[in-house]
Amino acid sequence: MSFLSAAKNPYIIGGWIALTGIVQACAAAQSIATPSRFCIPKQDPEAAKLTLNGPGVLGIVGGQPASNTEAIERSSVALQVIYELADGSGNLAETCTAVVAAKNILITAAHCFSKPQQAISRTSIGVTSSVSLNNLKPSDVIGITAYKQHPEWNGQYHDIAVVQLKSDLPPDITPAKFVEDVSTLTKSTPVVLVGYGITRDNGKDSGTKRRTESMIDKVVNRENFPNTSIVNQIRVLDTSGNARGACFGDSGGPGYVKQSSQVFGVVQGINETVQPPENMNCSSGDANYTLIAPYRSWIEVTTKI
Repeated sequence: MSFLSAAKNPYIIGGWIALTGIVQACAAAQSIATPSRFCIPKQDPEAAKLTLNGPGVLGIVGGQPASNTEAIERSSVALQVIYELADGSGNLAETCTAVVAAKNILITAAHCFSKPQQAISRTSIGVTSSVSLNNLKPSDVIGITAYKQHPEWNGQYHDIAVVQLKSDLPPDITPAKFVEDVSTLTKSTPVVLVGYGITRDNGKDSGTKRRTESMIDKVVNRENFPNTSIVNQIRVLDTSGNARGACFGDSGGPGYVKQSSQVFGVVQGINETVQPPENMNCSSGDANYTLIAPYRSWIEVTTKI
């Protein structure tokens, strides 16, 4: 199986904000749609080993902790990438969310593997299905064999990647079922969102798998949003007034149709051609998800699942 790993785009391009994380002390500033970040000081070499621990790991806004008791919760995991910082001060850990496609295959956002400007090299990548990223044991973390970003990922769309794990996930972690017909995703369809991100703008709460409910708004295309060139995305917008939605650290996290528990997409972020200026933040309950159905053939060819 041949996987490529080109990480050639910055996090913010043309008004796009990715939902991967909040910057901690030694990281440069970022905005919505990048992985959650925290720094591991160089003077603590043991901490540089992948443990997915740390107060800087940042989720779902207006949600509740997930317990891995339902199928929706059991098919989402945390993914962390650790980089060595260029200034020699230590390492930078970035956390995303991913959906389980098979016992050793994940689907997540392509931007989760884009190297930060302040990093010089990737040192490790690991995955955990634990509901909390605190106090993990080495046995809770699985390494990866390889990953592949979509070949047309350009910083705004085709933001999807597949990941191959070194070993199978635990027996209680079950692969998701996926929406095949995008036309069924109509306005106001109830959905469930899952992720490990922060719970509010500028939050610093530690990584916990959370879930919340929202609604489909509409597919993102030139017909629905004349100013956009984005393809294969769908807007999720909470109109309940409760500001429920995704935030930093939820990048790559799945959105499920509530009635069927099928995954329709993974978190991409927000874009100025879709979200109005007042909604360019986590508290708006407004974000775009990359649809999975249009990429099904690519995923199958790439992973042989």
